[in-house]
Amino acid sequence: MRFEKGGLAAAATAFAGVVCSLAAITAPAAARTAVPVPTLAPAPAAAPGPAPATFAAPVAAGYANVNGTLPTGSWTPLAAGDVYTSAGQGVSAMRSGQGLYAVQFPGLGTGASPGAVVPGVVHAHSTLSGLTACVPSGAPSNLLSGVLWLTVKCFDGTGKLADPFSFTVTYTRGGTETGRLGTVRLSQDDVTQLATTPTATVTPAEQFSAGTAITVKRDPLPNANPGFFNFAIPRDTGARPHVVDVSAAGGTPGVLCNVTGAAPDPQDDKVEKVRVACHNSNGTAVDTPLNLSYAEEVGTLGKGGALSYAYLTPPPFSAGDGADTPVAVPAAQQRDVFRGVSGRVTFEKLAKGHFQVFLENQNLQRGRLGAVSVVPLGNGSANKVCGVADDVDATDPLTGVPARKVRFVCGDRVTGTLWDHANFQLGYTARQQ
Repeated sequence: MRFEKGGLAAAATAFAGVVCSLAAITAPAAARTAVPVPTLAPAPAAAPGPAPATFAAPVAAGYANVNGTLPTGSWTPLAAGDVYTSAGQGVSAMRSGQGLYAVQFPGLGTGASPGAVVPGVVHAHSTLSGLTACVPSGAPSNLLSGVLWLTVKCFDGTGKLADPFSFTVTYTRGGTETGRLGTVRLSQDDVTQLATTPTATVTPAEQFSAGTAITVKRDPLPNANPGFFNFAIPRDTGARPHVVDVSAAGGTPGVLCNVTGAAPDPQDDKVEKVRVACHNSNGTAVDTPLNLSYAEEVGTLGKGGALSYAYLTPPPFSAGDGADTPVAVPAAQQRDVFRGVSGRVTFEKLAKGHFQVFLENQNLQRGRLGAVSVVPLGNGSANKVCGVADDVDATDPLTGVPARKVRFVCGDRVTGTLWDHANFQLGYTARQQ
């Protein structure tokens, strides 16, 4: 993904004037189609074929970077450099209408019948697409027996379905091979229980936790309002960096979820308290099913051997239009691991709402695209969106060593204005060569 044309000023103009597109930071389609496409037979759209011969390992995971301008109504095999799957098989995607997509991962499904819901969590994020947002639209399921079927909806700042330039979708089930990972899918039944009994503590049925069960409840009375969820997730003791990813998953266009806070429970250091807020495109807090992932010493897909990972929360930066000089992210706020080797992370604010990070060693993936999430944090994060504008090999400006550069832009999807007055968290994972 490349920042091919336009500048920061042009990007800022696009944010202020057009909520659903940042033309200045979207690469031309040729930049993505230049990667050779492997010879893969697209999966049938109507006539089911035989189930694949192999299935994923106990920790089943995959990601795909998908072009938003795919042909409508037919499966397109995705380039090998744009995907990862623990099943080792080809990945295909299809556009079924404006802002509507499906992605299939042969071998990542289960042995259940076609159409059956399968365990696991899904996240989706737009890339190179301004304030257009993407979310998973429903639970993961089998397209055929053994073929995982994920659906994604994308929409502009008004909540209208819209095609992004591209998006990333990720999936994982079965826990983690290393570190600590907690994943949970808040279903419509869970949401209904919380709405019916605002003081209830709910234990979602679909979750993975290495410790005690993950639970969720409303804010305490009298503030037990719709749209706010407090998760309790087992964690390791002591101060350590972590990464959180969250996606609304109810299929309602315009509904997004952000993290308003994440910190150890003052009463129990072995529990992380994560508060999630969900809003529609009008800024109204609403209930919705959602997916949440929390990881320490591993990426959110849980694949410690096949995938590298990096994540961080930024050091303090100035608000407003000015730029800051690059700074090293303290070790207590980041992890950057490739093949077990830790690297440093450099953070730089370029202008209001424009940021970039340099991830040492992640360039060793040799040009493959990773899966990136940038989740706004804090009480002021409602209706804020951060979109990836660049994911390329580069040189760290502080050390001069090769690194992976991820540039991203944050804005308010309701007003269309650039935004940098609160915190955020970046997560990155990529296939290790």
